[in-house]
Amino acid sequence: MLNKVKILFHILFIINFITLNKKHKTMKKITKLTWLCLLFFSSISLAQTARVQVIHNSPDLAASSVDVYLNGVLLLNDFHFRTATPFIDAPAGVELSIDIAPSTSTSSAESLYNLTTTLEEFETYIIVANGIVSPTGYSPNQPFALNVYVGGREGTAVENNTDVLVMHGSPDAPTVDVVELAVPAGTIVNDISYGSFSNYLELPTSNYVLAVRDETGAATVETYSAPLANLFLETDAVTVLASGFLDPSVNSDGPAFGLWVALASGGDLIPLPLFHNPTARLQVIHNSPDLAASTVDVYVNDELLLDNFAFRTATPFIDVPAGIALSIDVAPSTSTSSAESLYNLTATLEPSETYIIIANGIVSGSGYAPNQAFALNVLVGGREGTAVEDTTDVIVFHGSTDAPTVDVVETSVPAGTLVDNLSYGSFSDYLELPTNNYIIDVRDETGTVTVATYSAPLADLFLELDAITVLASGFLDPSANSDGPSFGLWVAKATGGDLIPLPLVETPTARLQAIHNSPDLAAALVDVYVNDELLLNDFAFRTATPFIDVPAGVDLSIDIAPSTSTSSAESLYNLTANLTEGETYILVANGIVSPTGYSVGPNFAINVYAQGREAASSPANTDVLVNHGSPDAPTVDVVETSLPAGTIVDNISFPEFQGYLELPNLDFTLDVRDATGTLTVASYQAPLQTLGLNGAAITVLASGFLDPSVNSNGPAFGLWVALASGGDLIPLPLVETPTARLQAIHNSPDLAAALVDVYVNDELLLNDFAFRTATPFIDVPAGVDLSIDIAPSTSTSSAESLYNLTANLTEGETYILVANGIVSPTGYSVGPNFAINVYAQGREAASSPANTDVLVNHGSPDAPTVDVVETSLPAGTIVDNISFPEFQGYLELPNLDFTLDVRDATGTLTVASYQAPLQTLGLNGAAITVLASGFLDPSVNSNGPAFGLWVALASGGDLIPLPQIPLSVNNFDLNSVSLYPNPARETITLSIPFDYENFKATIYDLSGRQVKTVSNPNNIDVSDLNSGMYIMNTTLNDLSFNQKFVKN
Repeated sequence: MLNKVKILFHILFIINFITLNKKHKTMKKITKLTWLCLLFFSSISLAQTARVQVIHNSPDLAASSVDVYLNGVLLLNDFHFRTATPFIDAPAGVELSIDIAPSTSTSSAESLYNLTTTLEEFETYIIVANGIVSPTGYSPNQPFALNVYVGGREGTAVENNTDVLVMHGSPDAPTVDVVELAVPAGTIVNDISYGSFSNYLELPTSNYVLAVRDETGAATVETYSAPLANLFLETDAVTVLASGFLDPSVNSDGPAFGLWVALASGGDLIPLPLFHNPTARLQVIHNSPDLAASTVDVYVNDELLLDNFAFRTATPFIDVPAGIALSIDVAPSTSTSSAESLYNLTATLEPSETYIIIANGIVSGSGYAPNQAFALNVLVGGREGTAVEDTTDVIVFHGSTDAPTVDVVETSVPAGTLVDNLSYGSFSDYLELPTNNYIIDVRDETGTVTVATYSAPLADLFLELDAITVLASGFLDPSANSDGPSFGLWVAKATGGDLIPLPLVETPTARLQAIHNSPDLAAALVDVYVNDELLLNDFAFRTATPFIDVPAGVDLSIDIAPSTSTSSAESLYNLTANLTEGETYILVANGIVSPTGYSVGPNFAINVYAQGREAASSPANTDVLVNHGSPDAPTVDVVETSLPAGTIVDNISFPEFQGYLELPNLDFTLDVRDATGTLTVASYQAPLQTLGLNGAAITVLASGFLDPSVNSNGPAFGLWVALASGGDLIPLPLVETPTARLQAIHNSPDLAAALVDVYVNDELLLNDFAFRTATPFIDVPAGVDLSIDIAPSTSTSSAESLYNLTANLTEGETYILVANGIVSPTGYSVGPNFAINVYAQGREAASSPANTDVLVNHGSPDAPTVDVVETSLPAGTIVDNISFPEFQGYLELPNLDFTLDVRDATGTLTVASYQAPLQTLGLNGAAITVLASGFLDPSVNSNGPAFGLWVALASGGDLIPLPQIPLSVNNFDLNSVSLYPNPARETITLSIPFDYENFKATIYDLSGRQVKTVSNPNNIDVSDLNSGMYIMNTTLNDLSFNQKFVKN
């Protein structure tokens, strides 16, 4: 029933439409609304529809308004260029014939263009009329056409978005890109050609700037604002059309090119306004002190803006685009494009705003401390001048990478603190100052310590009505920053150009070099403060500063503090000095700060030499200042021996200076001698010519300890050179003298010589050298007479010598010296026979790494001539008939454990047996000395040390005893056999705690003479024997062993 009503209503509407048409006798009066109603009600089925929007974008003047017919019926009458219908329902699923005719048409028979199409049900279409209908007058003549986009949108479902479809409808425009500049989003439409649609762009509803560029993206056709937000297009879907002619003059002066927006609701298209390039004002200042960035190239949006832009220069203020993103790249001066950028800043400037951009910081990876990263620091609200007469507007920028937070204090008015606590990378506010001349202090943030003082002659520089930027520029410490530009205040004017340095306020100065020569290990590194300010941090021993300017005419409080100090309050030493203007000073830190551990008491001081020199008085000379800075060295002379010039420094004592020696630039040899000039402490080369020191003034210092062993093992004595340029002191090389290798072994068992002092050429070499110890092998002079004296351990000089040996050693030879024998006139069974026994061709290592080389020395004063017999292999007699105090040449033994019998010269009587565990002791590859040491009979030798075999290693130290083993080791436990009493007066008994069948025994004296035979082990009568040591040779069950006893 409802469908029948709809059909009836439809028939009545058509009848009414025909009647209306007849009355007016023309279809041209049909309104758009009438057509829409007709289209709606003429459908056989209301369900089969599509949505369609039609946009008129043909710029041909002959088609400025057109009639549109659908299936021969007028749809749009006088449809104007750059208008659009709303989206309307159109029949789907049936063939539609669409005709475009002149606006004067009376029917579709006058059609200029026909499109026959069938729309898909529920689809949405956008149909754009483009191109030229006229045969002439247009270039190029792009034929008229209806361009259809399937999948159009009437809105967007995403809140805060606008969906944008782009259509290229400009007949004479090339293929183009659309590039967004404000975000910047970059290319949003790529290579769109005439007659083509883009895909929908789903954009946040913001305001954009669109550049229409050629397909290379390099040449901009035109730039437009796309104010989606300002047009309230949130949740809308729109079509943006390239419309009109790029060159109307060859296109019948038709409508000019532009971007026009069609809304989904239809109506007149909305033109996007040209982007009129609003500008900001900008000045760029190059203040990066990095030597690698001394000149740079600056690119803006990949275009070269500044070529070879130099450090400490500024551009004038210039107009730059505002409202769009600017990509600013800083590249090396050798760059060819922004692709070589060292640093990028992307910024969008505000229209009509004024900016100052300062390039600051470090680009290099190393060589600078601290390494403040390169950056562009931006000031918004810059000024190009001041409107107030007789004033100068000043803004201060902190651009010194190694300077602390500072205050700027005006002292001439005085105006006081103008800038408070300005840190690196920061701008102050503008100071609106009367255009006068000022004096300004740059102070630390406490305001108490002045870094530097500058003149700021605003009046003299004619800066009235100017606005300027004052920059802290360069390094406070160039030496730690690749010797880059020094700190200063520099002025950038609004007109640009080279920055103008503010002059330092001149103060009277002196020149000064500091040298650290204190060998105290506690002062190896020190901090140096001047007037409570840290001047030198971790100033190292044997280094020197260059000559520097220091204030003169004022008191300087110089404090030396530990390297861990945080202020001068921790000072170890203070010197207050008032230097003379124009004078040159050398300050040497000498002496000891520690209360203990050194052979001299604390005597640290700063020794000052005025009238120092930074260069020689003659370019052909080398001027040499000498300082005695060795705390334990005596008064000395310096004697030149190569010319020979003789004594050039006489009787210089610690810590004195000797005035400048003006020496020809030659290579010299210097002896440091005692005050008598006869005893040479050391000889040094002074290669002034080789070191290229012509024209130089240097300081030569006696440095370190003559005897480090009593000075906490501190640095050894030497002569060291400080150059005027500072740095590490240079050691003068010792004169190389021929040497031999020598080991000394103390083997004298005389108790009076248990400790001895050893002097060489009257100098103490070994203090309290102990019995049964050895030195390592050491280098000693060869080719010269060495006077070796042995003196009591209480001696104070070689004048107390007990024994002297004068020797002249062969260069390159190796010697072993053994002190043997008795010094005492009584108390020993042998008379005084002390001597130093010398063995040449000594060895420090075995001749084969698999062997142990053994040198044997007989050093037992009361032992007879003996053999040494190896019994474990058995190797037999390895040392034959060695007498006191002889050496037996090296035995090259396999590295095994041996058993050694010490026997009388007949080889039949064993004095003692010893283990020689070479393998166990890990002596493979070693060369050792085995000494017979001590007394066979201590009882007649002041109860001195008993006989044994002792080993001296090549590394020195205490001798090692070879363990004694029972004589004639057998297959029963001889340790259980004992002889008692021992010592004995009348009888002795041999206790044998096991069964045996045969017994016999013979007693021998130490010379090997048989003195008694024994048949019973009990109560053996020895009353008839003389006092002394004897050996009892016992045989049990055909097994023999020896035991010693003493008869009192």
